[in-house]
Parts: sequence; structure tokens; C-alpha cells
Amino acid sequence: MIRAKYFDIRRGQRSDEIISFFRDTGLQPDQLLFSRTIQISPGNMRAILIYDDSSPPEVAGTSPTDGAVEIPAGATITVLMSEPVTAVSGKVTVVRNGTTLTENTDYTISPVGSWPAEMFTISGAVDSTTNAQYYIVLDSSIADSAGNTMRSDVVFGFMSQR
Repeated sequence: MIRAKYFDIRRGQRSDEIISFFRDTGLQPDQLLFSRTIQISPGNMRAILIYDDSSPPEVAGTSPTDGAVEIPAGATITVLMSEPVTAVSGKVTVVRNGTTLTENTDYTISPVGSWPAEMFTISGAVDSTTNAQYYIVLDSSIADSAGNTMRSDVVFGFMSQR
């Protein structure tokens, strides 16, 4: 998907916002289709970037990690994505000892900040059941704001305390 972004740069300011944009989105130089800086008033510039966002989001990390053991009751599960994703409600499945839990009844999903978010948490799933095997399934339909979906489902698992 072709997207555009602009930044206003005032006299004496550095372009930290542009640098942050590249870092936060993971935009690579070969995705930049067009860039132009224009003067909008004396000393004030506008930078315009047009880029191709066709990269799918990926899971960059989880806590607990896959295969972790002795996770305490009440632990919050955290998922870090490679880029911000839209709301994931209905796209995350939690299985405890072979039983699928129910979202908004047994657990809740929340963004860190607001959607779209690069990180989200799953709370309430790890209860006081001892020595329980948990699997978290992240559905491949999880998408970034450009509509790119993950390449495949991602599954990770861990064990609660004994």
C-alpha cells in the first residue's frame, strides 16, 4: 500500500520526528518512493515522504518466552510486534491444559498505549492452576495499519508454577 507522511520542521529544529518515524515504522530506504522538502514560510519547511508499506508485521518477542517454566499465577503475557498493529481482539487464542479460554471472560487484551500498538498485553489468563501448560496462538490475520497481515500463525507456550 502506498502511504504518505509529512512533517513540519521549524527554523532551528532538528528533524528528530522524521528519524523517529523511520525507526518506529521500520521503513527501509528502498521503500521510500519520493521525498521532497518545501518551504512553507520563511524558515519553516515541510518534509513529505511517500513510501510503500508492503512489509507484514512479525512477532519480535514475547514474555514469557516460548518454553518458559515456573511462570507465576497472575503473570501478564506481553507480545512485542515488529511494527504497530491494529486491534487484535478475536485474533489471539489462549489454551490452558487443552481448554480454549474465552476472551473478555477468562482474559483481556490491551494495547500498551492505544491501537495501533507495537506492544499488547494479555491479562487474566495465567490463573492459580499449578503446573499448567499454556499455548498462545496469534492468528495470521493480525494486521498493521496498511492492512498487511502476518505471514502465518505464531504459537508460543509456557508452563505455570508447580
